[in-house]
Amino acid sequence: MLRLCALLVCLAATAQAGPWPRAAGETFVDGGVEIPLRDGDGYAGLYAEYGLQPRLTIGLDLGGDRADMTKALAFLRVPLGAETGPWRRALEIGAGLAEDRAALRPGISLGRGLRLWDHDAWISLDSRAVVLANRRTGWSSDATLGLNRPGGDKVIVQLRAGRAVGGDPYLDFAPAYVLAGQSGRHLLLGVAADLRDGERIGARIGLWHRF
Repeated sequence: MLRLCALLVCLAATAQAGPWPRAAGETFVDGGVEIPLRDGDGYAGLYAEYGLQPRLTIGLDLGGDRADMTKALAFLRVPLGAETGPWRRALEIGAGLAEDRAALRPGISLGRGLRLWDHDAWISLDSRAVVLANRRTGWSSDATLGLNRPGGDKVIVQLRAGRAVGGDPYLDFAPAYVLAGQSGRHLLLGVAADLRDGERIGARIGLWHRF
């Protein structure tokens, strides 16, 4: 359960990671599940973002297992500094419930676009902490490399590191392939594997919709 709490409370879904704000008036919704293939717990989550203003993105981050909802957080994200040069930075602050307690989730993101193998690509680093009302804390850092394929498909490779609230550190490898559909819809198929001891392997399935 501690590993499940770490994934749900400290991590955001792959699609919205990074410092880039949503365009004003744009909505993004991401629903997904992780199904254990060997050890570990499964979970389901729902994530939504809305571009309230050109430099202000708001959203909701919900998730839990079959027994209960483990997190329910609202957040806002704003860019840091002028939007010049190749690098982008953003500050995020979330508040709500985690592990049945009031919680704050501050975070910071850094990223840039680039060209890789003659395709548009991006790299980003997202770091977040969760602070519960009883002052227990956890943290996570996700390093992501993404590649845009012809037709709108995407290849995403991610390293996820952190420490659960009251638990042990973790390090996960999480590659995924994203299939582009119609009208802003995408299907994510991927895996998540524990690199520390190899005990946990899960299959990931997600649906994205941007409108």
